Amino acid sequence: MKRAKSKKSQDFPKKKRKVSKGKQAPENATSVSFTTKAVVVPTQLDETREPTTKRKLSLQALLNQLNHYKPSVRHDALSGLREFFQEHPALLAPNLGRLVRLVFTFLVDSEASVRHALFTFLKFFFASVVEEHIQSFFPTVVAHLSCGLTHISDSIQLDTLKVIDLLLSHHPRLLVPHAQDLLP
Repeated sequence: MKRAKSKKSQDFPKKKRKVSKGKQAPENATSVSFTTKAVVVPTQLDETREPTTKRKLSLQALLNQLNHYKPSVRHDALSGLREFFQEHPALLAPNLGRLVRLVFTFLVDSEASVRHALFTFLKFFFASVVEEHIQSFFPTVVAHLSCGLTHISDSIQLDTLKVIDLLLSHHPRLLVPHAQDLLP
């Protein structure tokens, strides 16, 4: 025999929708809306950050750009180093080792614009560095100079001679003991 259920005893009654009304949200719907707020750290507003150039490049960023494959980026990095150390001369002495190791490799750069930027940087560099500070790094400088003097390209040899002339005008006492290493 069939059992008949009355309308009142249905377990899940279906609500009738009106034609003009949209779909109603279920009663047990989960709200997925959220709000955000900005977090302001007081040290972000502090102006005592690491020193930078006018283009907001730090010393590490400039040193990284020296290894770039594009000559224009290397040129800009050498110009940026000059600007950086003009604004922050106290940071020149602590970074001499890295500078000598990286900057003097551009004596044999194939691009003349990079070597010219190196020459303008070295004018500032030799004028700013005390002889006692650069003395311990001078064998590295002499090695790069002799590499430039024996290079196959005449323009690189001439630019190296300009750097030696610049070095003689600023620190002649450092160059005299190494004359036998530079001259054949």
